[in-house]
Amino acid sequence: MNQQMTALDYADSLERVDSCEWILLQNAAAELRWLVEQNKKLKKDVVRYRWIAAYCKSISEDSGDRWSIIIEGPCPKIIKTEAAFDRAIDAARRKHDQR
Repeated sequence: MNQQMTALDYADSLERVDSCEWILLQNAAAELRWLVEQNKKLKKDVVRYRWIAAYCKSISEDSGDRWSIIIEGPCPKIIKTEAAFDRAIDAARRKHDQR
């Protein structure tokens, strides 16, 4: 017999979910939220990397085993964290986009 579940049937079935299943669902939802946030961060990093690759200059140093990226834009005072580096790149991107 093929029956469609009504909204009330669905609500009743949710009430029957035992606590273990509920905990598993909550954990899965939390992990999914974390993955979504990580995906957003990665997309921002991809945009930064592609901008650097497209608009920045690079130079090799004399030793041959080092190179530098030159970013034309506001120079940050100090970059000691990944977030500060990201902010510096984002500021340079904004300045470039305003041209």
